[in-house]
Amino acid sequence: MVAETLRTFWKDHFHAVYASHSDAMRRVEEVLRHDPDLDHLPALIQRLLGRQLQDAPNWADRHDRILLVPLPFMGPYLVSMTIEEPEVMLILAFDAERALSQLTAVGRGPDILKLKALADETQLKILYFVSTGERFGGDIVTHLGLSQPGVSRHLRLLTASGLLRVRQEGTSEVLLDL
Repeated sequence: MVAETLRTFWKDHFHAVYASHSDAMRRVEEVLRHDPDLDHLPALIQRLLGRQLQDAPNWADRHDRILLVPLPFMGPYLVSMTIEEPEVMLILAFDAERALSQLTAVGRGPDILKLKALADETQLKILYFVSTGERFGGDIVTHLGLSQPGVSRHLRLLTASGLLRVRQEGTSEVLLDL
């Protein structure tokens, strides 16, 4: 009876959810396969979840093997389970979609914000202009012939992507190339 109930639940409810997240689960698996943090569990968990866990440093010491299981809809949680047979193994289940966004956000895999910023011709011109030294925001308006609101929008995108730093000098913004 229980087995039939589980089969029905899988077929009628969870199978479609699982299938809709299978791409993210595969992508996380691929990223993790080549990840240098695999040997450093606390750093890996922090990157997967976006936060630190207190027990993470000790988990690797107590287990012969660690199995990472990306799943759909786990949210910010990490589910851990230890099995003893055939070897002492720690199983860590985590949200594939969340982990994928976390891995991308910290520079693993493609950094979408940087790629979007570099795909814009005006933003490339701004980066080139500030590559020779510090510039004021008003200099870009004059040099590139753009409106002040347009320049501000491009600068917000470039600083959000991490390609440009801005510091205040009085009432003006000084652009610093990274």
